[in-house]
Amino acid sequence: MNFRASGPSPLFSPSFQDGVTPVSVSLAALSHAHIDEVVHLIQAPARRMLADAGASPEAALARVARLKGPEQIREMLERPAPDVLLGARDEHGELIGVGGLKMTAPGTAEMHTLYLAEAAQGRGIGRLLMQARIEHARRAGLDVLHLRTATSNVRIQRLAASLGFTLHEYLDSTTMPGVAWQIWRLPRLQSLVTAPVGPNEDLLLPA
Repeated sequence: MNFRASGPSPLFSPSFQDGVTPVSVSLAALSHAHIDEVVHLIQAPARRMLADAGASPEAALARVARLKGPEQIREMLERPAPDVLLGARDEHGELIGVGGLKMTAPGTAEMHTLYLAEAAQGRGIGRLLMQARIEHARRAGLDVLHLRTATSNVRIQRLAASLGFTLHEYLDSTTMPGVAWQIWRLPRLQSLVTAPVGPNEDLLLPA
């Protein structure tokens, strides 16, 4: 099943108050035309390390090399069942967040690749990207979503739990010794119904 979003129109255009500044965010599917923007966003933390007098250039360059580059993003978009990459843009059109969905089995997808610009962190935009991917999968007729996160990432685990995910299993990393993963699961997507996005409102509510 190809569950790519069609058309350039934003999936959602929520406006909300983050406690300091009114924020207007537009969420829409990304394509090949946006690869450079995506790579820039993903690699920005490592580039900031290069500018930090306390970080060695070698360490920062090594981190950049491990992050997703243009080839990896292009591969995501060109698979037989292409990944969906959803982007969040601010009121100026700048890409400030990216979240991905990958088909893993009939009726099932994995939620992956959540990156936020530094200025977007702590403002609810990561939650909006999570909600938008859940709703995108539901509209595509999928039944189950999985989310893999490091056991040390308590923040994303709490976010997943608040959106209805439950801890499914633990896995040891096959590529990073000493790293363990948690697999979170959100079943019965078709039992969810949408609700308008506004201040302190969830995008999804139980049916």
